[in-house]
Amino acid sequence: MRIFHFAHGAIYLIVAMLGVLIDEFVYIPFVRGNSSLLVQMLTSSGFYIVIVNFIVMFYGNDIKVLSSGYGQLIVDAVVFKGISDEYGVKEMIKEL
Repeated sequence: MRIFHFAHGAIYLIVAMLGVLIDEFVYIPFVRGNSSLLVQMLTSSGFYIVIVNFIVMFYGNDIKVLSSGYGQLIVDAVVFKGISDEYGVKEMIKEL
């Protein structure tokens, strides 16, 4: 496609605002409270798990096959090296 999508800028803005809100209301209070790095890391890991599961709730955890004019592109909603091997992603890519 040779179209400039203005919507991408709005999506980037929303994601950036979400990151700032998480930083302001979650991470900075831990830093000001002199919490240990372990607590900060566990908080970050917890937010990662919550956000990934929120995305999976809406889009599912199934392998998606997107077709374009250039062939097929295999997209895994949540890509973990060991889990994607269980679904046979490598064999599917070889078949393309």
